Amino acid sequence: MTLAAASTKGGPVVCWDTFPDQESLDQGSRMLKKIARFLLEPFTKAFRKFFDPRFARMEQGITTTNNTIEAILVRDVDVRDAITMTNRRIGDLEIDVRDIHDKLDFLVQGLAALHPTAESLPRSLAVHTSIDDITGGDAALLNFSESHLGYRSQAGLWFNPPDVVHYTADGVELLAMTERSIEVPFVLSAIAALGDNVSSVLDVGCAESLVPFELASLGYEVTGIDLREYPVEHPNLTTHAIPLEDWETEDRFDVIVCLSSIEHFGLGTYGEVEADERLDRTAMRLLLDRIKPNGSLVMTIPYGQTDITPVQRMYTREDIEALLDGWVIDTFAVAVPAGDGWVIADEIPEPAPTTDPPVTRQVAFITAHPDV
Repeated sequence: MTLAAASTKGGPVVCWDTFPDQESLDQGSRMLKKIARFLLEPFTKAFRKFFDPRFARMEQGITTTNNTIEAILVRDVDVRDAITMTNRRIGDLEIDVRDIHDKLDFLVQGLAALHPTAESLPRSLAVHTSIDDITGGDAALLNFSESHLGYRSQAGLWFNPPDVVHYTADGVELLAMTERSIEVPFVLSAIAALGDNVSSVLDVGCAESLVPFELASLGYEVTGIDLREYPVEHPNLTTHAIPLEDWETEDRFDVIVCLSSIEHFGLGTYGEVEADERLDRTAMRLLLDRIKPNGSLVMTIPYGQTDITPVQRMYTREDIEALLDGWVIDTFAVAVPAGDGWVIADEIPEPAPTTDPPVTRQVAFITAHPDV
């Protein structure tokens, strides 16, 4: 095949001098296809990928996987939050457990402290209860009730007994015989020794003593004076609840009894207002105006080294002589403990030192008359 050039009025013309054969056409077609395939290959791949269902499923799987991963991440955050919250709750629970443990410890300690208290509670006493049935609670109640602070005392019915007993779960024991065991016999015997010359008696500080009642029972005309009401009545007994310095009377007495009373004056005990002055000495001067010229003073008073305790004064012999200015001492003796009781000492002992707590260890027994 050759090409020939021809000229026409419009210009040159190209034409085949012969027609191409079939083989040449086939080769040209194949060549064009290769060229077209080469040029269109990138585009066809993209289109195949876009339209190929396998790629669509793959993309869907990737999306699902991504969604799953995102869900896992979200759940992981939730799990971490849940773990954090759980840890916080465990921490709070540990605090609560410690608090409960502390409270249980406190409760156990309280129960341990309560146990002896419960054991010490008194029970109801049967009519025929034996001494062997006394409990710790019974003993505590009885000891309190019979003391100077107990129910009898609060009712004004405590008379300072000479014996002090102590109750325990094992029974009852004698704790002490106080100076009262010798003071009361001394007063009664001193008055009896005066014989028929005595008809009237003044008892100063009588509220916790049965002596005025006993003297009244023996036929004496007795007057008692105290800051507190006297709880017992008797036809021969008259009492006054008034400070001695405020008591106005024209009566004069054959005997004035001061049974362990003057040492308390002015110290603020037994409901008295505490005074700066020596009301014990004031009282003894006042009593000079309450006694008959031939009357007698019968006194018991703590004997010891000079001291003032919260409840009473302690007196030496010199202190007593100063206290009884205007009086003449007739007899002076000192009682001291011996065995379970008390005795009059053969000789006047040295004044005993004050103990802590203060306890009367010696008592001076005095009789005197006014220095007129």
